[in-house]
Amino acid sequence: MAVVDPMRVAVIDDDLWVRTGRATALAEAGLQVVAACDHAAALALGDAWDQVDAAVVDAWDGREAWDRFPGVAVVEAIRRRRAPAQTLIVVISGHVLSDVLRLRMAEAGADFFYGHEEVRELDDLLAVIRSPEQARRVEVVDTGELQALGLSRSSRPNAALADITRRGLTGAFAPGTSQKALPAGRRTLITARRRLSEIAGLAPSGRPTAGRVPEWRQVVRFVNRARGVSEDE
Repeated sequence: MAVVDPMRVAVIDDDLWVRTGRATALAEAGLQVVAACDHAAALALGDAWDQVDAAVVDAWDGREAWDRFPGVAVVEAIRRRRAPAQTLIVVISGHVLSDVLRLRMAEAGADFFYGHEEVRELDDLLAVIRSPEQARRVEVVDTGELQALGLSRSSRPNAALADITRRGLTGAFAPGTSQKALPAGRRTLITARRRLSEIAGLAPSGRPTAGRVPEWRQVVRFVNRARGVSEDE
């Protein structure tokens, strides 16, 4: 009889106790835990991802100053190396009702998205990992949340946040920031709004007018919602 190698998994979570407990439970169930680490360490794994059949990734880390969903970057890093047929990605988050986060995870290339309560029992998580054909894929619908931000299922918030980071503009998007309070000139800000709108697929909320660029406050609202920051912070 042929010997079947155990499935190789990685557990990514900012909480030491959560990831240790989850990794221990998966190992006791017969899986080979290749890595159990936080998001920063996961981004540094490099070639080790080639030895992972399934990754269980927590989305959130409230300690992050810019993007409080570092799980998105981890999913993107895995997908740059591994196709869905090679590595299964299961995202777990307490923000399971956020369609903006679902949109981000779908854009990043995650396979599944579950709330903590949905996979709290080990058997439920094992069922997703071992029988993915029966699991629920990441689903994004055009809800009021997306529409209010000027987003749709084809929008690309990850690409927009990456562009903001590359251009050193993260400081311009603090909640409640007024366009008038920014040092850049009017033309520069209009260009930034237009660029982000094009990259993200962001349309003016409410009743879109052909050719109209979203207002600065809408862009700020979209950026902060996407990165997990509430408007009253």
